Amino acid sequence: MSIDIQLKRLQKIKDAASNKEAVNKVIARGVENLVKSHFAEVSSKEKNRFGAKSSFWRRMREQVKSYSDAAFAYVSMNRAIAQRYFGGTIKPTGTKRYLTIPLSKQSYGKSAAFFGPDLEVYTSHLGNKFLVMETKKRGKKVLEFLYLLKERVTQRGNKAVLPTKQQFQTAMAEAFQKHMDAKTR
Repeated sequence: MSIDIQLKRLQKIKDAASNKEAVNKVIARGVENLVKSHFAEVSSKEKNRFGAKSSFWRRMREQVKSYSDAAFAYVSMNRAIAQRYFGGTIKPTGTKRYLTIPLSKQSYGKSAAFFGPDLEVYTSHLGNKFLVMETKKRGKKVLEFLYLLKERVTQRGNKAVLPTKQQFQTAMAEAFQKHMDAKTR
C-alpha cells in the first residue's frame, strides 16, 4: 500500500473520530439498543405471581431514548428502573393513603377504580386492610379479596435490571468500531 493511500486512510480515521456529534450519536444508540434488549431479556424470564407476563418491561423498553450532541451521549429511561435497581420505600402519591397490591388475577393490571363503588375496606383480626368485593358463589355471599392495602412497601434493589458495566463498555466500543469501519472504508 502506498504512502498516499495510507495517508488518505489516516485522514479518514482522523475525520471520523473527530466528528464528536456523530460519534456520540452512534454510542448513545448502541447503549439504547443494549438497554432495550436487556429489558426484553428480563421480561422473558420474569412473570408476576399469577404466572402472567408483566407489561412493566414492555413499557420500560418503549421509554428508553438516546440523546447526544458534540458534548455528550446519554440514555434516559423511566425512573421506575432506578427504584428497581437501587430499591427503597414506595409510598402512595397525591391524596392516596394506601398502595393497592393486587391479590387476584382479576385485579392485576387494574386500578381499584375499575371496580367502581362495589369495593369495601375489610380489616382482618391482625389489622391488615384489604379491598374486597361481595360476590355470590353457589348461591352464597362471599368476600372476594382483590387488593391488599399498604401504607408503604420497601423493595430490595436488584442490579440485574440493568446491563453490567462490562456490557455497557462493550456496547459503546462496538458502536464506535462500527461507526469507524463505515466511515473509513
